[in-house]
Amino acid sequence: MILTVLNILGFEKIIFEKIFWLFALARGFTDCFAESYKMKALIDGDLSVVSSLQTLSIVFTLIFSSYVGGDSYVLSQFVGVTILVIGNFVILLNPSAKFTKESIIYSLISCLFFGLNHTFDRMCALLSTPVYSAFAVNLVSLALLAPLVLIKRNNLIQVSANYKVFFGRGFFESLQMSFKMFALQGLQTVEYSAISRISLFLNLLTGRFMFKELGFMRRFLGISLIVCGLLLILFKPKL
Repeated sequence: MILTVLNILGFEKIIFEKIFWLFALARGFTDCFAESYKMKALIDGDLSVVSSLQTLSIVFTLIFSSYVGGDSYVLSQFVGVTILVIGNFVILLNPSAKFTKESIIYSLISCLFFGLNHTFDRMCALLSTPVYSAFAVNLVSLALLAPLVLIKRNNLIQVSANYKVFFGRGFFESLQMSFKMFALQGLQTVEYSAISRISLFLNLLTGRFMFKELGFMRRFLGISLIVCGLLLILFKPKL
């Protein structure tokens, strides 16, 4: 409904180009896999550990956006990626951190798909307008996941019983995706990824005070290195 109003007012453009929908379809597939493996990683690993590992998606984003999206990068951004990787190792060497081999593997697989995911998001954003792009990629994800939900009656009962929660989650997801698409029209894919990961300190505090995760100082050091790497990627100082 909002999209229709914005289209009538001339703020949004509805397109049916094949290349756009191919990118939207690819994005939908990668999003499903990325989120699924991320959730699997969270089952066996601490929130702050998994969240820090997720920053490694920037490594894959940098690679994929160069070849698929045509983005170009400078030396300081590659240095930032290196510091980011070191920060992750500092966290993983923490003996008090809770994680398993499986959670690390799931996180890395998730990062691979998130790297593709962000790249396809940028391609959709460049080919269309923000709200329409967000609508299209969410529609594809819905089409891919709906059969998995509808196949079991128990799933439908749970969705019906918690429809307010799902509606709220869907509303904010649509809002977030619209702002993301708007940002990707002016930012490189890896720059957007860097901005979105600076919230790591919030995850660190959440893990410490809500989930009573141990090894706070080592995680703080690791996440500080990660954020320094993210800032280098974002601001691109001359080296």
